[in-house]
Amino acid sequence: MNKPSSLKESEAATIKKNTGVARIDLVPKSVISCWVHVAKTMKAVFSSEFTTGSYQSLQKCLQDELIILPKVFTDFINLSNLHINMHLSMHAQTFGTLNNTQVGIKEMVHRIFKGIVPNTNHKDIDLDLIKRYNTLFAIRHLSDGGIDPRFTRPCASFTSLGYLLSDWYLTEDKSSNEEQISNDDDVTSPVEFISNISLKRGMSKKNRDNLLQNILNFKSELSESYKDMRLGGAALIYSNSISWYEFASYTIEEENGTFAKVTLHLNDFIMINDEDFNKSYRNLQT
Repeated sequence: MNKPSSLKESEAATIKKNTGVARIDLVPKSVISCWVHVAKTMKAVFSSEFTTGSYQSLQKCLQDELIILPKVFTDFINLSNLHINMHLSMHAQTFGTLNNTQVGIKEMVHRIFKGIVPNTNHKDIDLDLIKRYNTLFAIRHLSDGGIDPRFTRPCASFTSLGYLLSDWYLTEDKSSNEEQISNDDDVTSPVEFISNISLKRGMSKKNRDNLLQNILNFKSELSESYKDMRLGGAALIYSNSISWYEFASYTIEEENGTFAKVTLHLNDFIMINDEDFNKSYRNLQT
């Protein structure tokens, strides 16, 4: 007489097929063996100290877990955590411990999702994330040599994907930053008494549109300003394109021959010469 089992017949048959055991009554032993592997892996993961042998033992536990878990729990093969676990050995060697890295990874992923879909607590985010997260998971899975069980025929092209994506790393693009700084600094002065013009921090389109709403005849006023400064043909420059910046600095030569550096920032209060009041203060908005 067979002992009673809490496994459904259909589930037991699936596990028997996946694990390759000879009889259905041996399926519970396969399930127990699976959880033994999981327990050993958890003990290795949360070890407070690691040696060279410990790293090798951890890697073997993770590989054994990756093999047996999908056989007993078929749905696990599509879980991202199963893939992430294969990188724990590398994290252990990098940071020396895994006691806290799991929390960091989860918080990091949560912040990424919040950045992709704002207000995640007030909407159904499945449709927003599925096209991003599933695509990234598929790339990682195939890069590690994984096979998608939903496809009946493996694609030989995926075997080279790992080599294509290996040895890549992220770093700051200093050349682009230096080029941007160089471009910002490369401003030609229309007059001799102003030099060393530097423009920084390009203004966003939203802020630019808000400013233009408060200045009805911006181009006309800009043209009049050029004329007042006697810049001649420079008044036509703005007709082609206008660049907007939040920060500007330049060197001006005073009438007595001395030089002064002027620094202007959006929303600063500046003193200007006024024909009616001699001197007045204005808020710098453009």
